[in-house]
Formats: sequence, structure tokens, C-alpha cells
Amino acid sequence: MAKMLCVKILISVVVTFVIQGASAQEEWTTIGQGLCYKFDSEASDIEIKTYQRTNIEVNKNIRLMLCQTCHFSCLELIVSFIRFEYKIEGCSGYTRFSKDPPTELENIWRIGKTHGSIEIWCNGDKFLDYAFSSSTEEGCVDKWSEHTKFIKFGISDTMSDSFREITESSYCPETTVENSMNGSWLSLESHSASAAACPPYSALI
Repeated sequence: MAKMLCVKILISVVVTFVIQGASAQEEWTTIGQGLCYKFDSEASDIEIKTYQRTNIEVNKNIRLMLCQTCHFSCLELIVSFIRFEYKIEGCSGYTRFSKDPPTELENIWRIGKTHGSIEIWCNGDKFLDYAFSSSTEEGCVDKWSEHTKFIKFGISDTMSDSFREITESSYCPETTVENSMNGSWLSLESHSASAAACPPYSALI
């Protein structure tokens, strides 16, 4: 009985830790253009909140820079809303997405980078799965496979409002932790503001 009680207490502690950790990671940070933020692209995805800007006629874009340091070795990913295109610096020119742009007033964009690819999601729908090896540009794989530890938003980024870091523990509206008693899984409700369908996190590892 005492052993069972200890196991239940342990599970309770683990569950509390995951929920508290997820809540901390899901706080939105208002973006300051040109500011540098510590962000490990190999350990986390980034979510970016955007709003429809009716007062902007040109240069509607997200300009995310992934950097090895705050001042050097940055690579830029651009999502342009004029023709709804993306550009991956050193890999591709401006290329049309295969889907139509989202029409919601508020949108949550999710970007996940690995050593071999980059994915772009919006409101739970996948818009891009780009393998660096598919590029005809020399040096694309070498550049984008580098481990980046900082991010910045370009000064001409007119769409990005705020961002947050997403790790595996705060990844989906449903998060799971292992139940050590019987090998089953406990299901936890997270406090995610974007409760849209989640892509498989393992695909971004």
C-alpha cells in the first residue's frame, strides 16, 4: 500500500511539472524588430502570431532570421503575403505555396527546423515541408544544417506580432507522460491557445 502511494505521488509530481513547464513555455513574447532572442531551433519549434493588416498594401511578410550568434551567421526565412510565397535564403527564390493563404483575422504560424528540412504550418495545416537536399543552390544543406541558437525578426517584418517557443512537453492540446505503474499513458490537457490539430512532433526531431 505504501509503495502504491509513493508511485501515485511520483506520478502526481511528474504531471504537475509537465503542466507548469508547458504553461511557462506558452507565454507570448511581443516582437521587437531587430532584437535578438535566445532560441535553440534544434530543441524547439517557434509559433508566430500574425494579424491581418488592412492598413498595409505592400511588403506584407514574416521575416524570421535564424542565427548562430546575435550578430553573425544568420539565415532568413520569408513568408510573403502579397503573392503568398516563401523564400529560404540560400536554398530557394520566392516560390508560391501550393495552398491558398489563411483567411482568419488572427493566425498562428508554426516553424520547425531540423538538420535536413524546414516545415511551416498555419492554424494546424501544413503549408510547407522543404528538404534542404532538394535545393539546386550550392551550399543550401551546409548552411541550413547548422545549429542555430538565436532568432531575430527583420526590420521589414510587418506581420509578426508575437512569438513563443514550443517544446515537446507543450506541443499539443493533449500532452502525454508515461505512467510508470503499468506502462500506459496519462493524457493531460494543456493550456494552448492554438488548439488546432497538431502535426506529429516526431517529424520535426
